[in-house]
Amino acid sequence: MWSAVVVALAVVPWRNVEMLTEDVSDKTLHALAFVLGGLVWAGSVERDGKEARAAGFSLVICLLLGGLIEIVQGATSDRTAEFGDFVSDAIGAGIGILIWMALHRLSAKSDN
Repeated sequence: MWSAVVVALAVVPWRNVEMLTEDVSDKTLHALAFVLGGLVWAGSVERDGKEARAAGFSLVICLLLGGLIEIVQGATSDRTAEFGDFVSDAIGAGIGILIWMALHRLSAKSDN
């Protein structure tokens, strides 16, 4: 669900999004969206306590999605592809995954 919402927001004409987010940096919005994405994907793919695998897989998914979004935006007339947006996506995803890892470890400690 998160991926669908992010893709939908990425391809709508920017003037529609800009009205809602005029006081927030575009790079901040990208990072925040992918913090959530890193959390969601890592929690969704983790199985059998394989934390590193879940973190790596979710990072790959987020990077692929972020790259795809920039490619799609570059193909539209209302949006532009920016490498800085992709970097913000990657940073946000990394932060989200680190938060998930910390929460996952805290949860594991409390279970013992």
